[in-house]
Amino acid sequence: MSAPLTEEQFRRVQAFLADEEARLSLFWILDKDGKMRRFAPNMAQRALGKGLREHTRHLVLKARQLGISTFSAMYALGQMLFCRNWKGAIIDKTQEDGEEKIDKMRFAYEHLDYVPENPTRRDLELAEIGRMLKEYHGPLSNKAVRGRVCVISKTGVLAFMRNRASIRARVTYRGGTIQFLHVSELGHMSVKEPKRAREVVTGSYNSAGKNCTIIAESTHEGGKEGTHYEQVLAAMDNIGKRLNRVQFRFWFFPWFRDPGYVIDEPQELSDADREYFASIERACDVVLTPQQKFWYVSMQQTQRSLMRQEYPSTPDEALSPIMDGTIFARQIMALRERGDLTRVFEPDRFRPIYTSWDLGFSDFTSIWWFQPTGDGRWLVLDNYTANREEQSHYIDVLRERDARWGRCACVYLPHDGGSHNNTGTTYAEGLRKAGYTVRNVRRRASVWEGIDNARDLLRCCIFHKRCSEPTRVGVKSYLSGVEYLTLYRTENERQPLHDDSSHAADAFRTFADAIERGIVAPDRGYEPVRRKPGRLDRVVEEYLD
Repeated sequence: MSAPLTEEQFRRVQAFLADEEARLSLFWILDKDGKMRRFAPNMAQRALGKGLREHTRHLVLKARQLGISTFSAMYALGQMLFCRNWKGAIIDKTQEDGEEKIDKMRFAYEHLDYVPENPTRRDLELAEIGRMLKEYHGPLSNKAVRGRVCVISKTGVLAFMRNRASIRARVTYRGGTIQFLHVSELGHMSVKEPKRAREVVTGSYNSAGKNCTIIAESTHEGGKEGTHYEQVLAAMDNIGKRLNRVQFRFWFFPWFRDPGYVIDEPQELSDADREYFASIERACDVVLTPQQKFWYVSMQQTQRSLMRQEYPSTPDEALSPIMDGTIFARQIMALRERGDLTRVFEPDRFRPIYTSWDLGFSDFTSIWWFQPTGDGRWLVLDNYTANREEQSHYIDVLRERDARWGRCACVYLPHDGGSHNNTGTTYAEGLRKAGYTVRNVRRRASVWEGIDNARDLLRCCIFHKRCSEPTRVGVKSYLSGVEYLTLYRTENERQPLHDDSSHAADAFRTFADAIERGIVAPDRGYEPVRRKPGRLDRVVEEYLD
């Protein structure tokens, strides 16, 4: 038994334990290499810890492995040790993931009195404080023991009986009021389990009182739609505003803020890599070290299209990931790296402008505007996508663009352009009556042949930034054309998924098929892929000979 504390020692210990940041150093964790080390908050953890002392609700958009989950677990353990009648909950993408966070807290409690080899004076002092805390709260047990204070530790639950503090891991939470809620990977839930993601927001958040601390941290998945995207946008709208107790403060932690994301071995940087790093340095007002750049390009070799989802540099990157199974993933990534998704330019008034459509008589209709550059590339001027509008609405949109850029030289419609609209005429007839030249484009026999044509077209496109802006029709808003192309994905290995994003993708594919079939004039700046001569071609050639 150690000697009793002197009055001076008691005051020092009391001041130490009252400091929420300082007392985190009591805890031991296992680092990424599986080695025990005393918990010392990194940059992101310190910033969030300071934020917790100023506000209650926090939404964290982040890169992988920045330790926000570990910090949340240690913060919760500190509250459990020193607060009465405290209740917390952890919601993760799986029950097992939530239980791992409970295990971190259990490990830290068990090692409160741990003394490392060759201890410093500080190690000995912290271990002594930890010993007293364990003596006060009692030993770990998987059930309550009559007449004995103990810490209940079982699957998914940690409870301190003396001060009635507890925390549970669940896949969702709805019930009694809690003082702490940690939600991890809502971005993943929004894509894989959208119903549960919505339940977290409508049920779990509403179970938290006005003074409850909420940490919602996640990388983002799913592009610009879904519950997590909505939550991030709402939090970003709060930037710079004075927040009330139920509004979320927005945090973003990019990969380059972690000092561990470096390697010393030199890596070859491409021109695209150098341009990308320069753009990040300008946008974020940082100077990236060679070691950081070496780490990034090395990770990109394995992460590929997921790099900017898992290790974003900016919030926009985090919110515009390439999802698994997306059809145009490589082409969109290449355009983004070249900066060709958000260019600003004026159309050439001496070159023709074409539009390409996908038709929806009781569904979405999507229109793209294209102009050749004269050197084998295409300017993509705009996209307009809307739902359940009359054909006259889209003709008005077409005429409005005509007034700005010059009259559309030709309208390319898909195979169903000859179908009747709700006025009794065909879509093609309606456009011809409005004064437009119309061509119907026959689909390829295989949808994947058309998709390959669209991929070829994407490689030589330059998109105006308005293509990345949403379409607004009255009070309704639709995603941007670029976002629809980004989200276009497979339902299974054989078939693209027919959803909201497929219409803009099909409209784009219509123009790609028109180019491949040679019905977009080659003397207008683009040399299409030459077809093998068919039977009719051979007859004409023989006649001419």
